[in-house]
Amino acid sequence: MHVPLLFWVDDQDGIKDGESKQITSSAIQGLIELINTEMQSDSTNPNSVADAFLASTLRYIQFQKQKGGVVGEKFDSVKL
Repeated sequence: MHVPLLFWVDDQDGIKDGESKQITSSAIQGLIELINTEMQSDSTNPNSVADAFLASTLRYIQFQKQKGGVVGEKFDSVKL
């Protein structure tokens, strides 16, 4: 089973963003919607670690959108 992953590489010039071409903005949007739905339906059993991780991920996506560039453009269609 092949699982595409986002990745970040440290090099001598600093941190470079990279991504698998198989992960589309619509796939990211679908995951965000699914995670939000699942977390809302499981409100009787809150998970602060999962909440914090999701919040951090959404902040990262928002940061990339604001930063612009090639990576930012890929996140433009993702609605947060």
